[in-house]
Amino acid sequence: MKAAVRLYRFLRGWRWWRIKFRAWRNGSTLKIGTGSYILSPTVSVSIAPGATLILGNDVCLRRYTTISVLERIEIGDDTLIAEMVTIRDHDHVVSNNPSIPHRKAGFVKAPIVLGKNVWIGNKVTVTKGVRIGSNSVIAANSVVTKDVPTNVIAGGTPARIIKNITSEPM
Repeated sequence: MKAAVRLYRFLRGWRWWRIKFRAWRNGSTLKIGTGSYILSPTVSVSIAPGATLILGNDVCLRRYTTISVLERIEIGDDTLIAEMVTIRDHDHVVSNNPSIPHRKAGFVKAPIVLGKNVWIGNKVTVTKGVRIGSNSVIAANSVVTKDVPTNVIAGGTPARIIKNITSEPM
């Protein structure tokens, strides 16, 4: 309840036409942990009917971030999501039948899980079915199409492991 009140108080101060936050009430779920915050009114969150979005404790979403949920997205505690990040748990189906328009062909869905203490850099795209392990960093401008293990730095298009993170300072 406190998180919902804090979100309401935050959103109340901005012009409503700039905020893109949609959650349909027929079965969709939004859970926001304590201390989580959105640093801009330009964040776009869309939750479809029956879908679930879970933001853990102390999650930070920066400006122009887009989260689109048709099935399930879980973002772990202490996760930082930088500017212009896109996280979508679905792709459009491309039909071989030319009589079916792309917008009516449907979607392929798979849940996304971001572990605890993950840092997603600027302009990263996270695609359906991806699991990013705890304590990992995704470099700016990366496209994450496959799972990323814990304690690594990953980057590139498509993202690959660049370095393991050790307990020693870098």
